[in-house]
Amino acid sequence: MTHLPPRNLAAWLADGSRPAPLLLDARSEEEFAVSHLAGAQRIDPAADSAALQSVAASGRPIVVYCSAGYRGSQVARRLREAGATDVANLEGGIFAWANEGFEVVRNGAPVREVHPFRRMFARLLRRDRRPAK
Repeated sequence: MTHLPPRNLAAWLADGSRPAPLLLDARSEEEFAVSHLAGAQRIDPAADSAALQSVAASGRPIVVYCSAGYRGSQVARRLREAGATDVANLEGGIFAWANEGFEVVRNGAPVREVHPFRRMFARLLRRDRRPAK
């Protein structure tokens, strides 16, 4: 499994000479609605094999992420099994991305908050990245 650090993904996204990866957010609709990486598409972490094969057939490089890495890693593994050849999991997920100061968006506009997945995971986010109570 390839794990891509947030700074490497940020550099890749800023590099106009490389094809941009397909960003897949493997979190719930509720989590995705709070914020996500710009340009990301949500994929159900329990997506069926037909959906995974369709994504794998795109031929694009793929970067999958979730909150901290587990669900993203599972989806990335399943995409490889479905035939994708260039798949990476965002190391530390959206938590690491946001904690390192990279932008997350809601409805196309930058926001600070990231859904903590479960209340106990909120401590993995910097205080300024946690949703208001």
